[in-house]
Amino acid sequence: MKAKASIILLIILINLGAYGQSYIYKLHGIDDFINKYISEYSQEDVVYYDSVISILPTDSLEYMLSDISSKISIWNITAEATGQMFITKETYDFNALLAMLSFNELMNRDIRSKKVYYCGADLKFGLRYYKNAIKDYTLALNSKSSFHIKDYLIIGDRGESKFETEDYYGAIADLTIAIDSIVQIGNKTLKIESQSHLISFLISRGKSYLYLNKFNEALSDFSNSLNLNPKYRLSYYYRGITYLSMKKIELGCNDLSKAGELGYERAYDLIKEYCNPK
Repeated sequence: MKAKASIILLIILINLGAYGQSYIYKLHGIDDFINKYISEYSQEDVVYYDSVISILPTDSLEYMLSDISSKISIWNITAEATGQMFITKETYDFNALLAMLSFNELMNRDIRSKKVYYCGADLKFGLRYYKNAIKDYTLALNSKSSFHIKDYLIIGDRGESKFETEDYYGAIADLTIAIDSIVQIGNKTLKIESQSHLISFLISRGKSYLYLNKFNEALSDFSNSLNLNPKYRLSYYYRGITYLSMKKIELGCNDLSKAGELGYERAYDLIKEYCNPK
């Protein structure tokens, strides 16, 4: 009986291995993530969930991709603003796996809409696959299908991805289009969602200017973001770094202190290093 069970188990493992090999060939820009997931967890899980996802209807896959990509974006924004993640790494990785496999299956079904490309790009941005995110944001912009996200917001998201790849001039070009569009459309009564995008784009463009040593432009963007939200801790943090880079130590340390007051604990590391007498 034990010998028979062992033979059955061996056949199952062989089939899983064969399926895994064929599975690798149909990936759409998510190879690195899948290989990393397999190395940290298991190939059997990837194969199993892929087999489940492969039989789901298209609208369910689109919903899963959209829902999880939004959640990952929120989790990342929260982590950056607070310095800590409020879910476990395992939960984060598992959700990302489901979304990545959903994206892969949609590509295999030739569902290449603006929405699918955009959500796929958001997901890859959240997982730090920035070059793939840029590619998918561009495909979303080139798609003729309808989607509720405005093109200038997609351009802004692509600009933030370019910043992460150290393409600072490219980032500034994209982010400027997005910023100017929001300001022009919003006039003086920006909706809360548009204001949130505007703050994020201003900070990303400010950081791009900062890395290019264009300190005055960086200061302008960080200060403008604070005009929109005077309690935004990241704006104080990066403006503080800019002042320090300009050798304006007191102004920089005051901003870092304000970022710390608002709960951005990383500011204290810089305060300790640059704001105390040696």
